[in-house]
Amino acid sequence: MTLSDWLLGRIRGRGWSQRRFAAAVEISPTEVTDILHKGHVPGLAILQRIANEFDTSLAFLLQLLGYSVRERKGIAAETARLAQLLQNSPLLTQIWEELETATPEQLDGTLTFIRFLKS
Repeated sequence: MTLSDWLLGRIRGRGWSQRRFAAAVEISPTEVTDILHKGHVPGLAILQRIANEFDTSLAFLLQLLGYSVRERKGIAAETARLAQLLQNSPLLTQIWEELETATPEQLDGTLTFIRFLKS
């Protein structure tokens, strides 16, 4: 899949015209045509605005353009991962609730105990 294929799918999925998309990401309609139909590669600032508009990452868009990108795990990714774990495991939710009120010494002891159990 190319950037233009992906973009066309998203634009059509929202029922937008190319002009509406251009306004949303603050570029000219001519530039949209160039990106979608002539293989023009937009700069990073425009790619970031596209990523923001469609709630995806700049790294993903760069990969669609053929670049090899390794994303660094950020706090947002870790927060989402933790939220999913807690949502899918009632036991982890109970453990988390206990850890929230633990002192630093208790947390250290808990980590030592977990490592002991895993060995």
